[in-house]
Amino acid sequence: MKIEGFALKTSKGEYLIMEQITSSVIDVYTTDSPEQATLFNLLTTAIQEMNNIKNKTGKWDYQILDEDMPEKIVKITKLIHVDNVDV
Repeated sequence: MKIEGFALKTSKGEYLIMEQITSSVIDVYTTDSPEQATLFNLLTTAIQEMNNIKNKTGKWDYQILDEDMPEKIVKITKLIHVDNVDV
């Protein structure tokens, strides 16, 4: 199985993780691991969310530190292989 998406990165090279806390608040924090990054299905969505976070626009109240602001977008591809095992 192949999972592809677009992730936001900081100027320090960390990936953003977004977690919805309430109906209008999203906590944003960072990780070094691309596996844990929040992925967007479309590049246009990733661009829009990056702009919403940086400009404090859109419907969400992003809780983010200034040093964690997104600076670029990367494409991530995850390959998952599942094998059946006999027990």
